[in-house]
Amino acid sequence: MGTILKNILKNSSTRILIIIFLSFLIVVVYFISSNYYSQLTNLESKELTKLESIAKTLSNQIDGNMHQTLYNTFKEKNSITSNSQSPIYQQIHYQLLSAKNVNNISTTIYMLVYDQEVKKFFYTVSTSEEPFYRHEYMKYPQVLVDNYDVGATIPRYETENGIWLSAFAPIKNKEGKTVAVVELDQQFDTFIDEVNSMFLKTAMISVIIIIIVAVVLLRSIKKILIKEENTKLSLINSKQIIEEKTKEIVDSISYAQKIQNSLLPDKSSLQNFFRESFVLFQPKDIVSGDFYWIREYDDEIYFSVIDCTGHGVPGAMVSAIAHYNINRCLHEFKLRETNQILDKLNLLISEAFSKKGAEMRDGMDLSLCRYNPKTKELQFSGANNSLYLVRNNELIELQACKQPIGNYAQEKPFECKKYTLQENDQLYLYSDGYYDQFGGEKGKKFKSKNFKSLLVSISEKLMPEQHSLLYKNFIEWKGELEQLDDICVMGVKI
Repeated sequence: MGTILKNILKNSSTRILIIIFLSFLIVVVYFISSNYYSQLTNLESKELTKLESIAKTLSNQIDGNMHQTLYNTFKEKNSITSNSQSPIYQQIHYQLLSAKNVNNISTTIYMLVYDQEVKKFFYTVSTSEEPFYRHEYMKYPQVLVDNYDVGATIPRYETENGIWLSAFAPIKNKEGKTVAVVELDQQFDTFIDEVNSMFLKTAMISVIIIIIVAVVLLRSIKKILIKEENTKLSLINSKQIIEEKTKEIVDSISYAQKIQNSLLPDKSSLQNFFRESFVLFQPKDIVSGDFYWIREYDDEIYFSVIDCTGHGVPGAMVSAIAHYNINRCLHEFKLRETNQILDKLNLLISEAFSKKGAEMRDGMDLSLCRYNPKTKELQFSGANNSLYLVRNNELIELQACKQPIGNYAQEKPFECKKYTLQENDQLYLYSDGYYDQFGGEKGKKFKSKNFKSLLVSISEKLMPEQHSLLYKNFIEWKGELEQLDDICVMGVKI
């Protein structure tokens, strides 16, 4: 077994096939995970819409004046102990119970009154067989107070009884004053069970596909090893063998490039968010450890340039893990503040690369922005990579925290910086590959100081021309020297 494994790892063609297989596994895991969280989000949205519709219907049916009379008449806790004790209570109880049965609601529907003097919520009428009249509603979400007069939905929130979805609507009297709210809840665990069932089906199909690919891979590896052994024995046409293996390597890495490119947003999608923008993306090898990322959530735009450890295939694999986990921070963990996203990403990456008894030093530097197009408010957090803002031919540097994402001895929470942007402001996010490049007459580094000056000098040009000038300057500076690292520069104009 050990000899076979050595032969497989020794052969460049079989190593490339294994890399392709691992890349394929990464894409499959990413697809399954994305599908899982998408299904979960869709089911959550659908249930919130249903709860909101029922709550609004009940708010239109229930007489606010009758409820006000009930509340003013029975002023003590447990002053109502049965559903038939008060005709008013009984009527509203049946209205709630009817809505529960018609809409197949499994949880209790209840009404709440907010006491402004003591700043507390109290239960009134519910669908429970035993009333809990005027009991205090403990640990209520703040949104219940903020939207007491208009109603709202409450996405996933956690209490001592589990994770819940809720919706509520105000009950008003004839004068239009809110006298109570009617609230409906749904336990989130039921959705997780449903999505897990769908996830299991998808995973089973994926496992079958992976097994088929693995069988094909093993057959291919076997053929390659036999072919290599026969070639060594016969010593026929060594030049042709080298050319064939080179082509296999290039084709395999080119295929890995297609996989990586499928994870990157189209450059045209960047222009959907920022009409004037560009991305200069220049991998050192066919695949890259640098990548750019952009998402829209709640009418705000999140974008980043991420520089992973290494370049080529190892860097590309690290970038795939980074891409998957930054999406998790936004969609699975519902994080919105840029510093919170970096703190969570730091934890996820450290966990991903930690092994029992050993620590890997893979990680990444990045700059992360959140931009609100309506208010022009910018939020920024950075791991080693700062953000450059050019305004009126002057460069403003928004400093990043001096630490990477990943295992770091002096780790501390990331900081968040906020800035109000103006029309025609230009933002530049980058990896270090551009200004670390050796070149020029003396073969020295380009350096960040010259990079900043270059950005200011081209800032009055249109974005496509800025892209061309940056690329032209890099090629002229590099000359005949080898490209040192991957390059990624993103520019957007407000």
